[in-house]
Amino acid sequence: MGGDAARLTAVAFALTAGLTFAQSEPAPTASPPEDAKPSDAPTTTPLALPDAQTAPSPTGGHTHGPMHAEAPASSPSAASLLELRDGRGVWTHDKYRYGQKWNLVGGLVLRSLMDLVAIPAGVVAWDWWDWTVFSVVIASTVALSLPTEPSPDVRIQRGLQEMLGGPEHFKIWTTYGDMFIWMGIWGSLASMFLYGMTADAPEYVEVAALAVEAFAVTQVYHLGIKFLTGREGPKDNVTPGETTGEGRYYGPAGFVKLFPSGTPSGHVATMYAMASVLMHYFNNPGVWIALNTFALLFCVTIIADNYHWASDVILGAALGFCVGRWVVQHRSSRYRNNDDGLPARIWNKVREHAALAPTIMPGGGLGAAVVVRF
Repeated sequence: MGGDAARLTAVAFALTAGLTFAQSEPAPTASPPEDAKPSDAPTTTPLALPDAQTAPSPTGGHTHGPMHAEAPASSPSAASLLELRDGRGVWTHDKYRYGQKWNLVGGLVLRSLMDLVAIPAGVVAWDWWDWTVFSVVIASTVALSLPTEPSPDVRIQRGLQEMLGGPEHFKIWTTYGDMFIWMGIWGSLASMFLYGMTADAPEYVEVAALAVEAFAVTQVYHLGIKFLTGREGPKDNVTPGETTGEGRYYGPAGFVKLFPSGTPSGHVATMYAMASVLMHYFNNPGVWIALNTFALLFCVTIIADNYHWASDVILGAALGFCVGRWVVQHRSSRYRNNDDGLPARIWNKVREHAALAPTIMPGGGLGAAVVVRF
C-alpha cells in the first residue's frame, strides 16, 4: 500500500489531460484584417437549425448558419496562428465545428482525433473556478480511496451491502441488465438520429453525432486513467467473510489483470458524456431534470450493486460531464468563439436577472443568498 499515495498523485496529473471545465464565455476569435479580400474568406455553409439567424457573407451573399457560425476571414500569413490560438486550445477555430468542411462520418472521426489534443490544451485557459471544481473532484476521489485500512470507499461499500441484505440482494447490473440498459441508451440515440434524417430535423442528427464524438473521446480518457491506476474493483480479491475487496492500486500491471475494473467508472463516464451533450445542446430545463434524474439512479445502482466504488463514480461523472460539455461548446454549430456566442448571451441574461446578496440565516448568523428578479 505504500505506493498508493504516489499513484493517486499521478492520477491527479493524468486527469489534467482528461478533464476540462469549459467556461460559459469562450475566448473571442481574432478579427479579420482590414485589407482582407473577399476571396480570402471561407465560404463553407454550416448546418442550418430551426432557430438559425441569417448572417451576411463576406462575399456579398448569405449563409444560413446558426448564431452567425461562419468562420471569420484571415490573411494567409495568420492562418496557422488562428488554428492554434482561436478558442480555448488548439483546433478550436469555428471552422472545426459540426457542419464545416467534412461529411458526417469523416467529420466525426477527424473532430474526435482533434479533441484528444484540443481538450487538454485548453487547461492553459482555465480560470479560478475551473481549477476549484477540478480540485474538489480530485480531492474527493483521493480522500475516498486513501489506504486507511479500510478506505472510506470500502467502508461505504460494505455498509451499503449490509444495509441491502448482503451480496445476494436484488441487482440491476447483471449481465442481462447491463445489456438492456445500454440497448436502451443507444436505441434512444439511434432513434434521434433516424428522426433527424427522416423528418428534416438536422439538429437531431447533429446532437446524435456530437454524442458519439463525446463517447469516443471519453473512452480514450477513462481507459488511460484506468491504465495508470490499475485499481481493484469491489468484486476483486475479496477476502472470505467480506462483501468487497480493498480497492488497492497496482498501476499498469493491475490494469491488465483486473480490467474492466478500475477507476474511473467507464459506465458512468460514458453515460454522462452522452447525457451532457444532450443537456448542453438543447439547454432545456426539462431535459436537464430528466437526464440528471436518470444519471443519479444510474450512479446509485452502480455503487449499490457492487459494480464500482463511490470514488470511481464521482470521477467518471465529472470526466464524462466535462467532455460532453466541451464537445458541445467547441464543436456544436449552436456556439461560436466570440462575444456573440450562445454561452455569452446566456451568461449575460443570468447576470441581468440574478445577484448574490448577504442574508441573515433562520438559525442566526450571516450567509449568502441568490436573488432573482422576475
